Amino acid sequence: MSSTGILGSRTASSRSDSDESDDERSSKKRRESHHLQQAGGMFGIVGDMWRNIGTIIKEGLQRSQATGTPDNVFSYRRNKYNNLFIQLCTLAPDLVQEIASGGPDGVRLVVDKLDKGRSKTRGDLVHGIKKAIPDWHTFLPEDGHRKNKARRGFHHDEYGRLLCPAALDWADPAVRTGIRNCNPMYRVSATDWPIFLWEDERLDMDNVTVGFLRGRLVVQAVIFMMHGPSAVGDSDQHGEIRTNGNRRPRAARHGVNHVTPAAIAYGAVLVHFAMSAQSHMSAGGSGGKWPYEAFYHALVEHVERYMDEPDRRDLLAWWKTQVFGAVFDESSDDEDGGDGHAGASIMTRMREQARSRQARSAAGSSATGAAGSSTMGGAGPSAAGGAGYAGGAGAVA
Repeated sequence: MSSTGILGSRTASSRSDSDESDDERSSKKRRESHHLQQAGGMFGIVGDMWRNIGTIIKEGLQRSQATGTPDNVFSYRRNKYNNLFIQLCTLAPDLVQEIASGGPDGVRLVVDKLDKGRSKTRGDLVHGIKKAIPDWHTFLPEDGHRKNKARRGFHHDEYGRLLCPAALDWADPAVRTGIRNCNPMYRVSATDWPIFLWEDERLDMDNVTVGFLRGRLVVQAVIFMMHGPSAVGDSDQHGEIRTNGNRRPRAARHGVNHVTPAAIAYGAVLVHFAMSAQSHMSAGGSGGKWPYEAFYHALVEHVERYMDEPDRRDLLAWWKTQVFGAVFDESSDDEDGGDGHAGASIMTRMREQARSRQARSAAGSSATGAAGSSTMGGAGPSAAGGAGYAGGAGAVA
């Protein structure tokens, strides 16, 4: 569209806005506010759980003016904030327009709505997974931990085992006693990652990356976050996630069909809190509270900055399958669907045979056309060649 067309659209929009009644304008504002709150909730899951949204928006708006400047000129932190701004704009396409329409307070008004949505979604998920996690695993002894969260944590044998730092042996009585008594030798910090983060709660000390961030409880938490509680542990024979048909899942409402490092870390935070004895969720780090914000950022940064590229790619592909099932990827240009195994798939064989038939058909059509043209043009070498080719083609058929 030309600039004149855009200007005309905006003018028309302004005229229509002025013609709206107070009730219509109020209803429109409520819809816009609700949309931003929902976007904020989803951003907290796939974008960032804790960072200041106002700082993210300001960095993004500043970077949008620095066109042509390569990313490597900026620090990791500034690039991180800019990438988060891009994610935010994907979830809320009218974000910049909303800021502009708010005048001098535009950023603050938009940030308030996004932050409100992020906080509400976090609160809902914390509450939901806190109640659900006793059904996802067998926690013995059964001593009232379902209803009394204070009975969870390191003072419970099974919760304690899952929360125990992977480098320590929970089966060792000295480890259990040391952690429970807050012995400085067994102090558990945000980077003493718990064993539940590993697949089957098993750690190979010679290759600690194996199974990392593939723990079953974290997978169930992310499915809960993306699709809702009814989808946890409920998939069909093809691996597709089943959801409650009465309401579109959160991920579907926002067009999200993949898992980010932030979403994995979010799930890990929720699982850790649900299994802990701590009564209230917070960023932590003081007053005896677990440092959840530091724990979250350490996990995200490890995947984004320090994990080998092939390992990261493999991890995220694995997560996509776990959470979204076998999703068809329209961006794939692998027509034969080869997956690296020794034998060709039936699909590949079908496509080869179809291409062969199409080639023979095209060749036959070309020959028939040439023969007809030669016949109409009279006798000669071309006519003889065409007739002979047509006969040959007929004999082969």
